[in-house]
Amino acid sequence: MKVFLIGYMGSGKTSIGKALASQMNIPFVDMDELIEAHTSHSIVEIFETKGEEIFREIEQTVLQTLQNKTEGIIACGGGTPCFFDNMNWMKLNGLTIYLKNTPEQIIQHLKGQIAHRPILQGKSEKELLTFIENHLKERASFYEQAHVELEGGGKLEELIADLLTFLKRVV
Repeated sequence: MKVFLIGYMGSGKTSIGKALASQMNIPFVDMDELIEAHTSHSIVEIFETKGEEIFREIEQTVLQTLQNKTEGIIACGGGTPCFFDNMNWMKLNGLTIYLKNTPEQIIQHLKGQIAHRPILQGKSEKELLTFIENHLKERASFYEQAHVELEGGGKLEELIADLLTFLKRVV
């Protein structure tokens, strides 16, 4: 089974994905790492030199290379489900899980990572909160299409235990 973890940046997709994949003894895939390997450029470089539109085209191409993958936990970029027909594609090719967090939780998770997040650079904490609140509203209709919604904010071990229990029931 393929499990696509979706949600806003800083929602825990990578940390939860790695732990979940380890517990299930299946591969973990980070979409950002795949995109960087595919292009030989960092995500920041792609945004800076080619822009978001080209990045989203690359992201869709890389996402669809996972079609023949039989199993794995895939941590998607925060915008992956929101462009082209990516959300429908993921739902047809695996199980989608939305890791839902409040804007305040996201800011806490992102502290120290702003330099690696091109769309967040140069914002004060208040501007950051407003930006994330607005961005979450824009993306909510995509995220909420997921097969499963999991509230964030809990301890990693508890979230993993909840996901493992759920996945054992559906697999």
